[in-house]
Order: sequence, then structure tokens, then C-alpha cells
Amino acid sequence: MLRQVRSGDRLALRAARRQLTAGVKRAKAAYAQRIQGHFTSNDPRTPDLPPHQEKEPLRVTAAEVRRTLQRINPRKAAGPDNISGRVLKGCAYQLTEVLTDIFNTSLQQAAVVPTLNLPEDRHDHPHPQRKRPQ
Repeated sequence: MLRQVRSGDRLALRAARRQLTAGVKRAKAAYAQRIQGHFTSNDPRTPDLPPHQEKEPLRVTAAEVRRTLQRINPRKAAGPDNISGRVLKGCAYQLTEVLTDIFNTSLQQAAVVPTLNLPEDRHDHPHPQRKRPQ
């Protein structure tokens, strides 16, 4: 193709571009088939996943929630709810049952529990003195 550009032959350049475009399309199609083959292959190295069962919903245990709360780094910044890591970690035992119920309800309903008292946008911040200047 470089030779056609240097020589100024428009017809040869157009033909070279068509060949290049067709080659790219063939390569993309071959690559797509190769990727798709990984998902449909009967390769023994791929694990057999059990079929989805709706009888047993996904749940978290109180021990898992407590363990997660106890692992929180208290030096990290607070999340969008403005609850510091120090409070979550320090009150892990008191918060475990409540948060376990909230998480399991959310998983059972397949919905995220709406959070309360979160600012809608940057201008409705509940603590204006904590907001960085714009």
C-alpha cells in the first residue's frame, strides 16, 4: 500500500485499501470465533458449573458481616454515607445483626436498599464546611 501512495496511483491505492479492510474484517471474524469457542468448548480444564437453583437464595451470615466490619481500615475516608471506618469497626458487634438483615433483604429482593440522607448533588451537601472548594 505504501508503494501505491508514493506512486500516486489512485486505483491501486483504492484496491489496496479494500484488501486491507477485507483482511481486517476476516481477522476480526476469526478472532470472534476463537473467543466464542472458549465459551462453548468441551475443554476438560473448564469447570462444570452447577445449574442455577432458585430454591436456595444467596445469603450472608452474621459471622461474615462481623468479620468484614472488623477488617475495615479505620484510617480510610468515610463513604458516601459519611460513616467513618473507625465507627464501623468499633461498633462491629452492635451493627452485625442489623446490617446482616439489610444485606439479606437486599439480596432476597434483588434490589439495593435506598440510602437515606445522602446529598442529591454537590450543592446539597449536609456539611458544607467539609466540602472542598470547587
